[in-house]
Amino acid sequence: MFRRWASVVRREDLINDPRCRDDLTRANNHELITEVMNSWCAQRTREQAIAALEEARVPCGPVYDLDEVLKDPQVRARKMIGKMEFSGSAKRVPIAGTPLQLSATPSALRRNAPALGEHTAEVLSELDFSPKEIESFRRVSAI
Repeated sequence: MFRRWASVVRREDLINDPRCRDDLTRANNHELITEVMNSWCAQRTREQAIAALEEARVPCGPVYDLDEVLKDPQVRARKMIGKMEFSGSAKRVPIAGTPLQLSATPSALRRNAPALGEHTAEVLSELDFSPKEIESFRRVSAI
């Protein structure tokens, strides 16, 4: 795959470069690979880059901004983004669902992320602090 990538980005010289000898050396020299890829991509649209990489059979995919993620047909079909009530928001907000969709044990968005300190009293209670102790922590701004 590296040979195909080097050819498509027109850097065949890297094929025999000792810094790119194998997966480990390429990983150790990732700055070089990143620089080459960034330079190559900067001269193309995202669609052009993906088309060229796909034609060379180099696995790739788009990097989306948030709006594009929310509109992506695959993301929608797999129900990867749900909407939930969120403290402080007037409307439901998009929340990432679990990426694994299992038929025998389906996942679901059950609750939103807690607000800062939302479960502090509950956690401290489970650690055997009394309501009086928890209140004293609040009075001295320890929590």
